[in-house]
Amino acid sequence: MPEASKSSVNHTLRRLENELASLKKKFQMAHELTLGWVPNNGSKSGEVIGTTIRIYELDQKKALETLRHEFIEYLLTQIL
Repeated sequence: MPEASKSSVNHTLRRLENELASLKKKFQMAHELTLGWVPNNGSKSGEVIGTTIRIYELDQKKALETLRHEFIEYLLTQIL
């Protein structure tokens, strides 16, 4: 993988990890959640499996939107 691509991947992963930490802090919930970023061209953008939010989007903006969506969906399943 070219160095520029590695840098972009590392940046996106760090951004996703920081966003998940921020969401946990903001909502003071879901501290058990972990992140799995597995970018691919599949039909799913993301999902929660157990206590892992799996993000499949390669694009950083879409990945962040998906992370937020999956986080909120997880919270709803915990309180309903």
